[in-house]
Amino acid sequence: MMKTSFPVSFKDCVDVMRHFPALRIAYIFVMLSVPIVMLMNYMTISRPANLEIAESTAQLSDLNRESFIYLLVAGVLLTILAHSIMKGIEKILALRLLRNIQKRGASELLIGLDEERSSFVLGESQSRQPINGELRVISTPNKYIFFKGIGLQPLMFFLPKHGRAEHEETVRSMIEFVSKQENVTVKERKK
Repeated sequence: MMKTSFPVSFKDCVDVMRHFPALRIAYIFVMLSVPIVMLMNYMTISRPANLEIAESTAQLSDLNRESFIYLLVAGVLLTILAHSIMKGIEKILALRLLRNIQKRGASELLIGLDEERSSFVLGESQSRQPINGELRVISTPNKYIFFKGIGLQPLMFFLPKHGRAEHEETVRSMIEFVSKQENVTVKERKK
């Protein structure tokens, strides 16, 4: 059985939460919905109101142009605000994850791979996580992140790519074994 241990930092937890499937879906939803809501507001409220107020077509054109400029400014500001809030939520969840790990008395994570049973062995408690089709592996430049499914399932664990030479060789062997399993996807991400 292959084993490795490594320290956990706040930056590690932020990286893990950044790639958490449910949080990524929520981020995409929020970032797409803000401009759509702003455009719907312009089409259903601003333009009809301008039509009622305008006394001539030239005035209507000016009012629509001004409304559109205000829409763009408000849309950009609300999109920046939504982005900032989502990044704040990401950091809050990362802090909660780090505190949860520290509360269990683990400043280092211990991860093992049992090739005979085709499962990961996690922590001092030796809990097992089978390597099957539900397992999703995300490869970032600095770590491999493992999730169970794509929904709100709890985070499983991560493996840093860099560290001691022994650690790097163990991680490389683990990933080779996992990538050979059926129905297990390893996705590459640049961040």
